[in-house]
Order: sequence, then C-alpha cells, then structure tokens
Amino acid sequence: MPISKAEADGGLGCVFTVEGLLEDAEYFACLHEHLTTEFERFAGYRYTLFDMSEMGEIAVETESIRKVAALAEASAERNRDSVVAFVTPSQLAFGLYRLFDLSMGEHAWENRSFDKREDPERWLRERIAAKFGIEDPLDFR
Repeated sequence: MPISKAEADGGLGCVFTVEGLLEDAEYFACLHEHLTTEFERFAGYRYTLFDMSEMGEIAVETESIRKVAALAEASAERNRDSVVAFVTPSQLAFGLYRLFDLSMGEHAWENRSFDKREDPERWLRERIAAKFGIEDPLDFR
C-alpha cells in the first residue's frame, strides 16, 4: 500500500508513510477516512508526521489535493492545536506539500516541511513540549 497510517506514541500522534507511486484514489481515500471518520482518535492527536521520503511518482489530481485541504481545514476545528510535519526530500514531495499548504488557507495547523526525517522529529518534540507540556521522549512509532 503506497500510503499508510499508523498511530504513534500511544495515540499522541499519527504517522503517514508514502512509498512508491502515490495514486489519486488511494491518496483521497486514506486522508478522507483520517479526517472524517476517526473523530475520537483524531481529536486526541497532538501531532501528525507525513513522511514522503520513499515516495516515487505521483498521480494525484490537483482537485483531490484541494478537496483534502478543505476537509483538513474543516477538521482543524476539532483539533486546532495539533502540529503537522512533512518530510519532503524531493521537489515532487515538496510541491505536493506546498499545494496542500496553500489550499488550507489561514486556518491550517501549525506545520513545516523538512528534507530529512530527523529534523521534523526534533521540531515536533520541541513544539509538543511547548504547546502541551509533554516532555516524554516521543519515538514516532
């Protein structure tokens, strides 16, 4: 499965991993489920890590990215303080992130994009400690 989601750190967050070809239907279905049907779990997340390190090609329509961004913006009301980090080592991954980020508008979660996996992990630890007072070592697994 090119895009997968796993809860991490006992439900404090979730990690999406993209591998190989990212196709439109799978992208939309996975994120639609996350943003619209998992209310209780979603409301408890303090972070989301979206790792596109292993993403190869992308076959996602711009309209699907905009639809997911609209769902995310609406869902942000349930979990306004969450922080989101993206691992975007390629221009293709960064482009997907930027289109999503720009489509979210002003009401987006605090988010950043990074080239290497260790950088967002460090940033998430800092932001989670500052926002929620959670100093426990997070392992993002």
